[in-house]
Amino acid sequence: MEYLERRNLLNSIYAVLNLDVVGRQYVIHTSEDLSLQLSQIVSTQWELPKPYFDSLNFEMNGIPSMTLSSLDNYWDVYHTDKDIEDKTNQQDIDSALRVASQLLNYLLTNDLTPSPYISVLNRDIISVGLGIELREDWETYRLVKYLLSKYLVEYRRDGSVKTIYTNSILSYVRRFININDLSQVPLRVEEMGTGKVIMDTSTIRNVRQLSQYISQVIESLAEDMSINLAV
Repeated sequence: MEYLERRNLLNSIYAVLNLDVVGRQYVIHTSEDLSLQLSQIVSTQWELPKPYFDSLNFEMNGIPSMTLSSLDNYWDVYHTDKDIEDKTNQQDIDSALRVASQLLNYLLTNDLTPSPYISVLNRDIISVGLGIELREDWETYRLVKYLLSKYLVEYRRDGSVKTIYTNSILSYVRRFININDLSQVPLRVEEMGTGKVIMDTSTIRNVRQLSQYISQVIESLAEDMSINLAV
């Protein structure tokens, strides 16, 4: 990634298709906007990206990216001396390569669109009454992905800690606005690396307070975004 940035080559990359530990039943990990466009091309399981995939570095720089991976079904032998050919499933490998070929062919012969992602962001912005409307073009897509794609650390009410990735911090926060169970809301959410607190619900006592608080968080995030956008 640093190599590409130093040479100003990132903008020349249209999309990234990453195969990571494909040896058993696999899943395609990608953002919602890409899964909407590509799920009609291949019939397989789609999930959001995981923080440990290399493709996320591209995604966070506004380059449409996806990863085919068996990793979640591979931890029992991953990086051990048991990771041998007998532990793989040839049918799954063949299927993954076939799906990767279909996706690659589609990317080479068709145009992706930034519209699904931008339209969701515009909805989030309208919901807090901020007077911004994002253009549905790739320049805006890349800038907004850079601003809003985040690794987050969730400190949960049961004492557990989880690292996640979101391709829109606005959409991530917005999903808590109408929740009816406080136990489903993280106690605190930080931006990984910087420690910046995104949400702190430790003083929230009921869902009405939560709704008001989440609205304030969304508005603050949208205002921060507006400072960096000229659209």
